[in-house]
Amino acid sequence: MDLDAINSPWAVREDLLPAIAGILTGKSAGLEQLLGEVPEPEAAALNRGGMLQNSVAVIPLSGMITPKASFLSMLFGGGGGLGVFRAQLREAVSNDEVGSILINVDSPGGRLDLLPETAAEIRAAGEEKPVVAVANTMAASAAYWLASQANELVITPSGQVGSVGVYCMHIDWSKWNGEFGIDVTYVAAGRYKTELNPDEPLSDEALAYLQARVDEGRDQFAADVAKGRKVSAATVKGEQFGEGRMLKAKDAVKAGMADRVEPLEAAIARLARGGRRSSAGGRRAEGLQFTDHIASVVAEVDAVIDRAADVVAKRAEKGKGLGSESADLLAELGARLDRVRGISPPGPGNDDNEATTAAARQEFLRSVRDRVA
Repeated sequence: MDLDAINSPWAVREDLLPAIAGILTGKSAGLEQLLGEVPEPEAAALNRGGMLQNSVAVIPLSGMITPKASFLSMLFGGGGGLGVFRAQLREAVSNDEVGSILINVDSPGGRLDLLPETAAEIRAAGEEKPVVAVANTMAASAAYWLASQANELVITPSGQVGSVGVYCMHIDWSKWNGEFGIDVTYVAAGRYKTELNPDEPLSDEALAYLQARVDEGRDQFAADVAKGRKVSAATVKGEQFGEGRMLKAKDAVKAGMADRVEPLEAAIARLARGGRRSSAGGRRAEGLQFTDHIASVVAEVDAVIDRAADVVAKRAEKGKGLGSESADLLAELGARLDRVRGISPPGPGNDDNEATTAAARQEFLRSVRDRVA
């Protein structure tokens, strides 16, 4: 019986921990013999979904998330554990043939072990190459913790993300033992060594201890998601991010939990169009490819121009000139144009990219001048 696993905080969908506890306590069809770890060669084979598609490294993050592959994770459709996932991530970062990385996520969450370390590694990878996570179709709890660290988080149209929270459970078998005449005696050294045993109710002190561990896990969860999604930890803990509930695709994007709704295949194709990217450090991809970035800036400038035109027309009617309001809008327009002028091609030494960049910039600035004039 794995008491530590049962009593430890989990970041998993709320309906799964009772089933997991049943397995870990051996109460479900005698499955306690399946708790051993899977040998590394077999664990690596579980992640055979990883592949390279047109310079895009596709890395699976599926099933129950555990530090290492185990038969428990296999029961819930898991892969080779976070050890194998991190090895694949490092390989993709160091491989010059890889231009971008896509994490294919379908997981209800799992244990907290190695989650903060893996989250930090995903963020670091995003400093080297574009990293996109796709909830295909579920990124719940621990899986969302990790997926939120990517430069961009995509949800498939039928997908969902969330279950932001941490919990654990304690099973008290004392009444069951009494019914069957079972008396359990623990002989231990250490005041708290057996305080979480399943054969007696939790003491108030033990309950407070478990609550503190859960609160600490939730704080770590919120802090990492806040870094990845660029919001406050309070926002992550609040109603906007579901407070433990799952959000469907469009609702999650609206709440800021994800960036766009898109099928997996479309996301891979979009990244592949970016081609090979230099892996030189210090360049952070904010989840958008170069063409997407230009499109977003164009949309921003168009909106500012429309607002400026309205103000100018109103002021002209009253004969008051531009006034302070239009001046502010034009200053904002100038800032947007500076962003366009500062755009650099995605890969150094790539003549095609440089030519595309120059042409796009000239055409865009020409259209802006025509509209303002």
